[in-house]
Amino acid sequence: MADGNPTPSSGVLLRGEIVESLLRDCLDPGVHLQSLSVVKDGMRCVVLRAAIQGGPPGVGSVILKRIKPEQEPRGLIDGSSLAFLTGIETARDIAPRFYGRSIEHGLFAMEDLGDAPTLDSLLRGADPGAARLALRALAAATGRMHAESIGREQEFHRRLDALPIAARPDPDLEVARWRDQTTQAVEEWSQAARCPPPRDFEGLHSRLGAAITGSDEWRTFTHGDPAPTNCLVRGGTAFLVDFEFGGFRHALYDLTAWYILCPLPEELVEEMSDGYRNELMGKCAAARDEREYRSAWAMLCAYRALALLSWIPRSVLDRDQPRVEEWTARQAMLRTIDRLARVASICSEIETLGEWAHELGARLRARWPEATGALPAWPALSSHRDHHES
Repeated sequence: MADGNPTPSSGVLLRGEIVESLLRDCLDPGVHLQSLSVVKDGMRCVVLRAAIQGGPPGVGSVILKRIKPEQEPRGLIDGSSLAFLTGIETARDIAPRFYGRSIEHGLFAMEDLGDAPTLDSLLRGADPGAARLALRALAAATGRMHAESIGREQEFHRRLDALPIAARPDPDLEVARWRDQTTQAVEEWSQAARCPPPRDFEGLHSRLGAAITGSDEWRTFTHGDPAPTNCLVRGGTAFLVDFEFGGFRHALYDLTAWYILCPLPEELVEEMSDGYRNELMGKCAAARDEREYRSAWAMLCAYRALALLSWIPRSVLDRDQPRVEEWTARQAMLRTIDRLARVASICSEIETLGEWAHELGARLRARWPEATGALPAWPALSSHRDHHES
């Protein structure tokens, strides 16, 4: 067994015998821990690689994630999400296989995907083809995860039963926070830009808040935070990781992040949407209806857009600031407003929100003549220009 020294990770003690005991329980009684190394020491958790002997055939190492005790226990949802997906035979190769966990130690073990690159590293690289294939693979994996988890919400909640109450997702609280934050944001942006707020905003707000939970046919297990760093690509297959925000919501919650929160060129989003929808249609009849799919897409994009507007500090009215590297907060604001106006124009339920976004965008551009609604500058996507880019 590895020695009993703590891992060198910001004071988070994790002794070798704790790891070995867990791995023997969940893999094989004959497992021996050879070594532990830190893969990542983040703000919320520590990720370690355990080299082992005596485990199942082909398993020479395991990834361990330890939620830091001082952090919110919500991180435990990650392990429950992986356990849920591992239990769905038709949802394999979507996320690392879950092996087991110790809730007492805030620790769980999962499949080691080796040195698979993240989608983030591919987008920052010099191979446009590899980046595009990775985005397609991610869309297909997301669609399959959503399709195969429809109707399985009780199974997911059974996985959560062992967690402390504070660690479990609360969809009602999530929507309530969104309502409070976005109501304030719309009021403040409207006042600052001297732009009338959306007509019937209270009604719009209620419809969007209800949309996020998803009707039975749309409601499925979602990742919740499909950022480029939360996707690993190996052999043409995309694996989602870091399910801290995993939970049942409207199916389009995940994919709309690539149109609003981490905006990609429209042609790539359309490709992802097509691939995603092809997977989802097998289990979701609503996704087969073009009109219904487009309406749902618009509603979820609007939900995401209002959330992003609430995150951008109003101080950028007077002075711009970085948001993601060279992409600025003003650029993110303008791109978000443009896309909100565009999707709202195709959905009668939120047309007045689109009118407001169009007017707000015009007034902010007059105030920020140097700013454009540019997209984040991913090197691998430099040849893809958004055909709506201003």
